[in-house]
Amino acid sequence: INGAERVVVSQLHRSPGVFFDETIHPNGKRLFSARILPSKGPWLEFSMDINDIMYVHIDRRRKLPVSLLLRALGFSKDGEILSLFREDSEAVVDDELVGRINGSDEVIDKKTGEIILEAFDTITTEHLEALKNAKVDKLTVLKATEGSDPGVIENTLKKDPSENEEDALTRIYNLLRPGDPPNIETARGLIDRLFFNAKRYNLGDVGRYRINGRIDLDLPFQSTVLHLEDFTAIIRYLLQLR
Repeated sequence: INGAERVVVSQLHRSPGVFFDETIHPNGKRLFSARILPSKGPWLEFSMDINDIMYVHIDRRRKLPVSLLLRALGFSKDGEILSLFREDSEAVVDDELVGRINGSDEVIDKKTGEIILEAFDTITTEHLEALKNAKVDKLTVLKATEGSDPGVIENTLKKDPSENEEDALTRIYNLLRPGDPPNIETARGLIDRLFFNAKRYNLGDVGRYRINGRIDLDLPFQSTVLHLEDFTAIIRYLLQLR
């Protein structure tokens, strides 16, 4: 009212919660992003580029493929990460299964007791041959991309240099604490302190309420730290926007 609109607007915009944004690339493509703003703690920013790869910035540092962060949070295999965002479907065991991801529990040869497929394994020609020999006719696999789905998570996994949880933890630690050689426990402890420790991270009185309402979560309002569901729900929302 008294000419201080720019102050009020910036204060509203920086209030704790999650914010989604859209920009137009010079080539005309719409790019979507999200920011989690806490009352206390590091900023988290998720963004997509023109190649449909999703990245995350932790505390405004160099961007990382978002799958690397998910690996560091315990989803080690590519298939585990994909299963967070893809539904299961039943498929006939034939040559078209090669390259698909086993979405069920491990598959065991009933005659020999040997494990043919681990959960979330990518199916190879050797797997296929073993499935046929074991007389497995149908298999639960993760749904493939279809229609207008550009396969953002698949593209991101191809860009991801990390191979497992330990590798991802080490890479994030080296980004945030350069020059300080980590072991896995200190790296895991750093992630925990960054987002899951109430002394270091705080969404404030209304941050959790607003995040729950924005992305349809049912986490307790008294919890002012982040949860795994926050990460997966925000990434899923960005994928739906795309």
